[in-house]
Amino acid sequence: MCGIVGLHLIDPELHPRLGELLTPMLVAMSTRGPDSSGIAVYDGPLTDGRMRYTVRAGSGDVWTPYISNALGATLGSGVDLQVTADHAMLTTTEDEPRVREALRELVPDAVIVGWGQSLRIVKDVGTPGTRVSAGMLIDRAGCKGLTVGGAVVSDQHANFIVAKPGCKAADVLELMRQVRTKVAAVFGVTLEPEVVIWGATL
Repeated sequence: MCGIVGLHLIDPELHPRLGELLTPMLVAMSTRGPDSSGIAVYDGPLTDGRMRYTVRAGSGDVWTPYISNALGATLGSGVDLQVTADHAMLTTTEDEPRVREALRELVPDAVIVGWGQSLRIVKDVGTPGTRVSAGMLIDRAGCKGLTVGGAVVSDQHANFIVAKPGCKAADVLELMRQVRTKVAAVFGVTLEPEVVIWGATL
């Protein structure tokens, strides 16, 4: 069973709340029995023959600088790759068969979810509205390994911050701020610290 809901945000001030506003709509649709969900966001069309391809892979970790550079070398100049969680937005003037061939060589498990001049698509399996851990959100926002001074987000457990020699409390606090900002930008979720912070605020 499938269904579609739509949201037309006329007020630009509401754009940052897109995830917050869409989630209840997707949750309401889950009564129809979906095994996956996704959103399509329409914005200003690209020009000069460029197309935006939404690509999903098993993990956001596959979108390394090497892959980005290799795609640029294969598809030619003007390739732009933006990563959001497990998805990548690939912008290029190449047509779909050429893009699919390049991805097959470099990221075998990648799937093109959709493409167009005005379209961005994010789609994944699972039930919308399912509670997830902060660690999963931090991981899928691409924060593993993020570093400020001597503070580093753990490569193994994203909800842990590792303090390296010379690390200062200010490093940890600034890293927490950056992680929270990035998660909010990607998922529309504001993380709250479990620790009590004395003498400072996030």
